[in-house]
Amino acid sequence: MIDRFSKKIFIHIGYAKTGTTFLQRKIFQKIDNYIVMEHLDAVNFFNQVTNYDSSIYDDQLVLKEYNKFFYKKNIENKDGIIISNERLELEGVDVGLVAKRLKNLFPNAKILITIREQLDLLYSWYLFKGFSSKYLGKPFKGKYIEINEFIENGINQISNNHIMRLQFHSLFIYYSKLFGKENVHIIFFEDIFNKKYKLLKKLEDIFGCKINLKINRSQKINFRKRNQELLKQSNY
Repeated sequence: MIDRFSKKIFIHIGYAKTGTTFLQRKIFQKIDNYIVMEHLDAVNFFNQVTNYDSSIYDDQLVLKEYNKFFYKKNIENKDGIIISNERLELEGVDVGLVAKRLKNLFPNAKILITIREQLDLLYSWYLFKGFSSKYLGKPFKGKYIEINEFIENGINQISNNHIMRLQFHSLFIYYSKLFGKENVHIIFFEDIFNKKYKLLKKLEDIFGCKINLKINRSQKINFRKRNQELLKQSNY
């Protein structure tokens, strides 16, 4: 088990649609020194951190779920952990509350935030969940909607407002105050898929270890044919 006070705990909080799955599958899982915890590895752990009301949230119960994760994993020769889940930013009762819970659980952790040019990211969110509208309330639920409606619905939501969450600087400042500015790292989606950018060198500096692998940045992860169908319906 990786002690929760370790300085080799990295928490990758997303954003969604910023190359998260690519990093998880193509890089994080192949770093020899680290074990990776994703959403499906510890559903109860992440659900409690992001969704439990403060009246029933309990750090000790969350840490039990954290410890359970290691029972089914081979951690031989692993001296660090990468906790990677875009839901830590995208969902939950309150992004700031989630950040405070993570600080209490892992006080010496380092934070990795992946971001993307806002208009491009908004469009990607629209392609991902706008057309099916299963995440939206009435009258949009289950219908094709235009991007302007998708944006307006986001603005009007009091909770889980995805438009407000495009203010990356606010998230960076918040986490910097909690964990220290020197412990918060940012990677751009555009750099992840830029073949000229020295991504592995950047990650080696962040994780403090050698990463011996080759990556195919042209390979698409989470590509969905439904995006083409949505474009037929939209006047974007």
